[in-house]
Amino acid sequence: MNVVSFSRAAAIGIAIALTLAGTGCASAPQAAPQADLPPAFEPASGEVSGDTLHAQGDMHYVCARMQASTPSADFGAYLWKPVGTLARLLDDKGQAVALVTPEGYYSAYDGSYVVARVTDTVQPDPQTLPWTRETIRFTAASSSGDGRFTHTAAIVRTHTIGGLAPGGACDQEGASLAVPYFATYLIYRHADASAAAPRTTPVSITAP
Repeated sequence: MNVVSFSRAAAIGIAIALTLAGTGCASAPQAAPQADLPPAFEPASGEVSGDTLHAQGDMHYVCARMQASTPSADFGAYLWKPVGTLARLLDDKGQAVALVTPEGYYSAYDGSYVVARVTDTVQPDPQTLPWTRETIRFTAASSSGDGRFTHTAAIVRTHTIGGLAPGGACDQEGASLAVPYFATYLIYRHADASAAAPRTTPVSITAP
């Protein structure tokens, strides 16, 4: 299977264009912040609820050769392989305040950002993207030393709408596909802010 590379710089560039193409104030489907959450998706010990943000964007896919799992698998088949999400994150007033880009980057407009890794998934509706819980691998404060994501412990994506690729095979290797999606993102913070000092050594990032 082809390896998909999607640099953070390219992702943010596209997301900025996406932001500029829209209005400064937009609306997105909103859900009760913690309605019907699975127990594993609620704040864990040492975590407290923070911001609730709402995503407007796309789930990106690339047409890639299927990785055979059995000797009888069709090596000639191509499937839509997920690359990652690219979306604006809006606050409850509809103001765009951050971006989510492939490889788990969450970048706030105040300069703070985190890199997250999916650690749990559940799919209440098979017709939409799964809900995910992500733990933080790297945190960076804004230039002022603080920011929206500075003390983030985990990010939970819930109440997804859309985002799934069409079923079945694709027929052109390397072709790309963007499927619109909406979701609610719950930002959990460290209950003890001193336990979340920003790390200064970058981590190695690989696509999920």
